[in-house]
Amino acid sequence: MWSILKREVKNYWKNPLLWLGIAVGVLVVLQNVSPYLHIHYLAEGETIVNDYPETYRNGDACEGYVPTEEGQRRELWQAQVQKDLMTVCGMDSDKAQSVIAKMKEMDIMTACKYLEKYGFYDAYYNYVNTAYRKCSCVVR
Repeated sequence: MWSILKREVKNYWKNPLLWLGIAVGVLVVLQNVSPYLHIHYLAEGETIVNDYPETYRNGDACEGYVPTEEGQRRELWQAQVQKDLMTVCGMDSDKAQSVIAKMKEMDIMTACKYLEKYGFYDAYYNYVNTAYRKCSCVVR
């Protein structure tokens, strides 16, 4: 068994296509890593160029989703609930506003149970969805 394997390995080493493939592979690797092989030392007085905006250097979020503060989260949730009460449950604007006014002094779970009286069962899921909001800041 070992003699057969040794013979096959020797036959592979004699094949010129193997050497051509190894040479091409080494050249491709060298071509891809050549920018990293050149070491550039900073000259005296030379600074590193940073092309990121100022907000990146300060650590601010420019785009994406950020956590919502508790007070703003409640306001976003109430606005979404009022819109859903008018569209899904068919309430008029005044009735939906009065329901929101009654909910303001309730905590979240009590308000969700209160909304179930009106046939609106997605209130808690709407509250969970307000945990993060889309953020887009202006770079100054």
